[in-house]
Amino acid sequence: MAQQASSDNREGIRGRVAIVTGAASGIGRSIAQCLASEGARVVVLDRNLRGAERTVSEIERDGGESVAQFCDVTRSTMIDAAVSAALARWGRIDILVNDAGIAGPMLRVDAIAEHQWDHVLDVNLKGTFLFTQRVLPAMSERGFGRIVTIASAHGLVGAPLSAAYVASKHAVIGFTKTVALEWGTRGITANTVCPGYVDTPMGVQPDRIPDHLERVLARSAIKRIAEPSEIASLVLFLVSPAAGYITGASIAIDGGITAG
Repeated sequence: MAQQASSDNREGIRGRVAIVTGAASGIGRSIAQCLASEGARVVVLDRNLRGAERTVSEIERDGGESVAQFCDVTRSTMIDAAVSAALARWGRIDILVNDAGIAGPMLRVDAIAEHQWDHVLDVNLKGTFLFTQRVLPAMSERGFGRIVTIASAHGLVGAPLSAAYVASKHAVIGFTKTVALEWGTRGITANTVCPGYVDTPMGVQPDRIPDHLERVLARSAIKRIAEPSEIASLVLFLVSPAAGYITGASIAIDGGITAG
């Protein structure tokens, strides 16, 4: 007999506890606000504590429930502290959004220093691994979990001058597929969202390569960059009951840049 969706899966977003990393600004902030607006209780994590506190203030101003905490996702002790604090405060963790990430230097492969490579992989890949690993026991105990990792359109294709970033994003997609296969029978789904260019401080840096953005958008179907709220809306869908049968997916939200 086919396994039926659990009643926990049909609860919706309201009352769920969500952890969002990198939520002081940009896509992470928008995701935290979006989840809170639907009734989730959101743990806002970032190395920029002041920015995280601003995100919480905005959520609370709109009637949501949230808490900020400093967290460096490359430090397992800080991740353990954040998970423990969430469980102590609310007794559950239902949703993890791995948004914390860095772009790294724009250099050819032969010019990347070892410490630059390590830093990008530590934040983007190791941070995703560590946080995912640490929330799995709490999710498994309840028989429910939604893990969404913000990858990149560059996790689906190559990109000159971005070897470390591209490698890290390809890696988190493969990692997430493995999590999906290992934990699906325990009510946990894991997916990656792959944005193209988004109107955030990290997403739009015209000083890095002149005319680069214009050349990229010339290849796109929609001819504009995305708003952070558009990425947040996709994340909201993936953690909702409507997406309970979606796992191991890597969804491009890039205006068609990777379509051709």
